[in-house]
Amino acid sequence: MKKNKTYDIADRLNKTTTKKTKVVGTQKYINATTGEVEDMLVTQVKDADCNFTKVFMYALLPQLELIGNKKIAVCKWIIEHLDSKNTLLATIEDISEGANVSVRTVQTTVKQLVDCDFLRRKANGVYVINPEIMFKGSSGARANILLQYSTIDSDAASSTVKKLQLKELEKSAGRLNKRAEKLREEIRNLDIEDVVADEIKRQGSKKKTVSDAVEGSPQGPSEST
Repeated sequence: MKKNKTYDIADRLNKTTTKKTKVVGTQKYINATTGEVEDMLVTQVKDADCNFTKVFMYALLPQLELIGNKKIAVCKWIIEHLDSKNTLLATIEDISEGANVSVRTVQTTVKQLVDCDFLRRKANGVYVINPEIMFKGSSGARANILLQYSTIDSDAASSTVKKLQLKELEKSAGRLNKRAEKLREEIRNLDIEDVVADEIKRQGSKKKTVSDAVEGSPQGPSEST
């Protein structure tokens, strides 16, 4: 099934860290079995960010602004005003005034960004950008913000995604209803066949009983006068 664009962004970035083994050096250890001193290779496993492209925002944002789209202006303003916790503290009116666009444009843009899980609304005037998509800071800090981000109920986490899930459930329900109706029809046919078979068997048994009764009579079959 083809994925919808609204949640494909984060889905494509769902593997953003990997285990990387770093060789630290060698140390001497005593073998518990033999008692001998042996040189052991010591390694260190660390989580590190991967699957990313280095982007210089101070250079990229003005270039995007040249495109002239008002929604890009909104995104640019939001990105420029994030704090160290990937959080934007601003109302719709603040963004409208700062980005020099209409309130309606800001409302539409923010809703679309929420729908595609680019950001989530933590409270009125408080938005958090998805650290899976954008974050300025260390890998450890990003992991901490990502944990906090996962607990935010993103405006019921995206109405578009929920609509898609509902649509899939409705399709599944439709398929199940068709299958149920087919099974009911098969059961009805089987019941009819069973009834017919029982009737045939009953009629046959009835004829056999009459025949046995006639043949077993002491006078035998009566002759017509």
